Amino acid sequence: MADFLRTTDGGSTWSVVFPTVPPPSYVTGNGDVLNAETALATDVEGNIHRTTNGGLSWQTISVGRASKRLVQQGAIGYLSFSTPNVGWAVTISGSNAHGPQTLYLTTDGGHSWTEVAK
Repeated sequence: MADFLRTTDGGSTWSVVFPTVPPPSYVTGNGDVLNAETALATDVEGNIHRTTNGGLSWQTISVGRASKRLVQQGAIGYLSFSTPNVGWAVTISGSNAHGPQTLYLTTDGGHSWTEVAK
C-alpha cells in the first residue's frame, strides 16, 4: 500500500494522507496529482480513486462495464491526467512489467475508456 503525502507550506513539511477507500481496494503508487486538491490513484484491483479535497476523502470512479473490462485486462502501470476529465492509462498484461502494454484514453474523468494503441 502506498502512502500519499501532502504539503501546505511549499514542501517544508509533509503529512501522510491516508486514502479512505474500502479494503480490499489497496491503493498502489500509480497515480497523478493535478493540483493541491485533486489527485487520482489506482488500486490493486484496477479501480481508480479520486480526491478533490487534498486527500482527506477519496471516491471510487464509477467505470462503465465495457470500459472496466478493457482497462482491467491488465494492471494499470501508469496513470496520467492533463485535466480532471482528460487522462491516459497504460495497462500491463501479465506479471511482466515489460510485457504487452495498451494505452487507453478517457475524456470523462475515468468513467469510460477507449483503447488508443497497443
